[in-house]
Amino acid sequence: MKFIAFLLLFAACSSATSQPVPDWKITAEATKKPMVGYETTMRVNVSDAKGKPVEGATVELVVTMIDMDHGEFKSATTMTAPGVYEGKVNLFMVGAWNLDVRVRKANQSLSKKIRFDVKE
Repeated sequence: MKFIAFLLLFAACSSATSQPVPDWKITAEATKKPMVGYETTMRVNVSDAKGKPVEGATVELVVTMIDMDHGEFKSATTMTAPGVYEGKVNLFMVGAWNLDVRVRKANQSLSKKIRFDVKE
């Protein structure tokens, strides 16, 4: 009986601390064609379900190669306009890459993976 009470208490605590997933829309694109060996500026737009810019968030860019395991390369961003964040990534090889955009504001967070190819 004590075990059942513990499980009920644990379930109640777990559901009370979980945060709802924010309704943000995240888009990202390179400001110019990505080239091997050069820093590429990535522009990220974050808006809510009504299209209002999400300001004051912490946005991190994480790039990884899809076909080879070279680890993760993380970059911070700076807000350049309401809901617009820019950061630089270095793409050191030709191939398929994942850009994982991680957005956090207060107690909410959301991430989105975007695939892109670097040809030269």
